[in-house]
Amino acid sequence: MGSGPDEQHLIDAVRAAAGVLRAAGPLPPASENVLRFAVRDQLRAVGLGDVGHEQSKITGGWSPVPGNLDLYTPKVRPHRWALEAKVWDVDQQIWDAIKLAAGIAHGDLRVGYLLAAAPPTAFAHYDGAELYAPGTHAHSVWTLLDANPRAWQHLLDGGAGRPTEVPTDFSATLLVDEWCWFGHRVRLVRIECVADKAAPTLRFEDGWPVGMNGRAAVAAAKARPRRRGDDALGLLVGRWTDAWWEQQRHDGVSRDQFEALYGLLLLRRWTDADIRLRVPAPPGCAPAWWNATGAHR
Repeated sequence: MGSGPDEQHLIDAVRAAAGVLRAAGPLPPASENVLRFAVRDQLRAVGLGDVGHEQSKITGGWSPVPGNLDLYTPKVRPHRWALEAKVWDVDQQIWDAIKLAAGIAHGDLRVGYLLAAAPPTAFAHYDGAELYAPGTHAHSVWTLLDANPRAWQHLLDGGAGRPTEVPTDFSATLLVDEWCWFGHRVRLVRIECVADKAAPTLRFEDGWPVGMNGRAAVAAAKARPRRRGDDALGLLVGRWTDAWWEQQRHDGVSRDQFEALYGLLLLRRWTDADIRLRVPAPPGCAPAWWNATGAHR
């Protein structure tokens, strides 16, 4: 269902867009728009001109239905595929995955895709990271929300859309995992589910699956240890000190670890300018623009 020329065009477009964005400098403002339009432009460059953006919605399984689809083809329904893109906000793709699964179930699209650019720390430890695991994995919507109730409550608080009846499960397959902007990986995931009205569904009430106590799930999640946010590809980054960094440089840090460290510090709300000023790069680890002035996030 997800294989074929459409998917290969999309994979190639994501990889090409990642290369273009990587060469352009640090993470720019309005980065989600930059990401999805870079992919759209690469699709158009290979002749796939019938790519729409933000002018179509799914039609069922939610009330109100959630916001417009980021990218899709063709521009009229039914779409052969639709894609939702995020930068940093891996947890928000829980919402996107359920939205795409509902769209498949209601015939709005045949296959969905999640696209995210984020530091490795986010893909490893943020809520929703399980959607981006290597390989193909089946996901129960109930289990996904039960494991990530705080993220789900935050999503409900931030949008008017509400699931009403969606597929009980879907599969996620990682297709692309490459460096993008410095400090960021870009990952593309295929979302599939059974497009059959007779397939099992999960009913919702007030934003939560029927039978799940959302308030209790959130309270239980708050009592659990916090998810880690200190791992930069094996380099553990606790409370920052310049002396700690000098010791790490002395002991040896790989290029990938330095890049992951840069992304982790961005997640901690350091600016690009702060990092370049305070974090001397190990030899051969910095990008070409490191010592030049440029756009800062």
